[in-house]
Amino acid sequence: MKASTVIFSLFLASLNALHFYLDGNEQKCFLEELPKDMMVVGNYKTWVFDPKSNGYTEGHDNSLLIKVIVEATGHRLLDQTGSNKGRFVFTASDTATHLVCLKMSNGGSYFSAVKSKVELEFFLGEHGAELSLNDNDDVNKKLTGLPSLVRELNEKITEIRREQMFQKEREIEFRDRSEVVNSHTVTYTIIQIIVLGATCLYQMRYLKRFFQAKKLV
Repeated sequence: MKASTVIFSLFLASLNALHFYLDGNEQKCFLEELPKDMMVVGNYKTWVFDPKSNGYTEGHDNSLLIKVIVEATGHRLLDQTGSNKGRFVFTASDTATHLVCLKMSNGGSYFSAVKSKVELEFFLGEHGAELSLNDNDDVNKKLTGLPSLVRELNEKITEIRREQMFQKEREIEFRDRSEVVNSHTVTYTIIQIIVLGATCLYQMRYLKRFFQAKKLV
């Protein structure tokens, strides 16, 4: 079976968890626009289809290939091979659209045809990373009481500022594109006027010579 790639648009800010299926060497990628310096943590777990039980079982020999690529530049932020369950972490190097691609490791001919199930959960920012540790390891690493509240508020303020900078950069990019489009529109209009004027002038001179030749004027 040839490897194939499926791309989905992903909104991490509103996403808690999802699961999907991989057929053999199929690769699935998720698109997400991230502001610069935004930390993303992903917890995952995989299962393989067992024909004997006609269900998905937790295979300890299977592994997952994880790649994170900046779509515009092709820069690879992460290239990781994980076990059947684990975590991956990356930080956005720039405000851009990022591709998060996952594929079962093709360690042998068996994986070229096996069907797999992947459960994936995303966490954003430093606070999200801390939550992922608590969720994955069942260890309470958070501070308690007022210091914990202050820390969470500071982290949320930092994330809000990053989001504001992200929106500001998007507005600047949109404004620049609008100015370019407007400039092209004005240039095209001027060219049309010049061509139309030249055509009218040529027709008038042609008709004048025609009438003079026919001695109508």
